[in-house]
Amino acid sequence: VAINTNSVTELSAATGELVRVIRGPSYRFDLPDAIVSDRVHVWVANGANDSVTEVSATTGAALRIIRSPRYQFLQPNAIALARGQLWVANEAGNSVTEFSAATGSLTQVVDDASYVGFTLPTS
Repeated sequence: VAINTNSVTELSAATGELVRVIRGPSYRFDLPDAIVSDRVHVWVANGANDSVTEVSATTGAALRIIRSPRYQFLQPNAIALARGQLWVANEAGNSVTEFSAATGSLTQVVDDASYVGFTLPTS
C-alpha cells in the first residue's frame, strides 16, 4: 500500500519485482492504511474517506466500494479476513466493523458501548 500516492502496489512474492500499481478515481483510494486478500479479491481500508475498496486480485479492476453510515467506518486503519467475514478496525470510531466478504452485507459493529475500555483499535 502506497499511502502518499493513494495507490496499491503489487509485488511478486517470489521475486519482489513490481507487478503493477493500481490507482485511479474508480478505486477511491484515500490514504489506504491496510490491505487483506483471499487470493481472488483484495480489500483496502481507506483511512481518509472511511471506506473499503474491493479489487480483483487477478485483473486489478475495482469491484466495489463499501461505504455507508451503517458500517460506521471512521478512519479504518486495519483489516482482517476470517471464515468469509471481513473485520475492519475503526481507529477514530473506537469500533470494529464485521461484514460479509462475499456480499458486503453488514454483520455487526462492535463498539465501546459493548466493550468497556475498547478504544483506538489498531492492527
